[in-house]
Amino acid sequence: MTIKEKVENILKLIDEFQWEINDLDAKYELKYYNIMCYDFSEDPMNISILKHDENDAHVATLKIDFTDLLYTNQFVTELEQELQKVKQEEKTNISQEKILELNKIRRIFGV
Repeated sequence: MTIKEKVENILKLIDEFQWEINDLDAKYELKYYNIMCYDFSEDPMNISILKHDENDAHVATLKIDFTDLLYTNQFVTELEQELQKVKQEEKTNISQEKILELNKIRRIFGV
């Protein structure tokens, strides 16, 4: 296999991975949050967690550098802050569902 073919295979895998990222909220049936990768050419790749509401408010961003795989502490902190906000909301079925969904997102990303 030539270098060109190897690079093409790597790029194809990254492209497939990014499409999988954009399908995660549907795959895991998320109702309150969206998982998006907007710019497929961005390096490092930015994966955004957004509230599924009229403003699509930002919750957290994970940056992935494929040459140095590293989860940023900021991503974990942002998810934890969102979890604390939801816990402070009035206790309803929706807030409990949001907590479950945030925990599901954390499991998806292994944090």
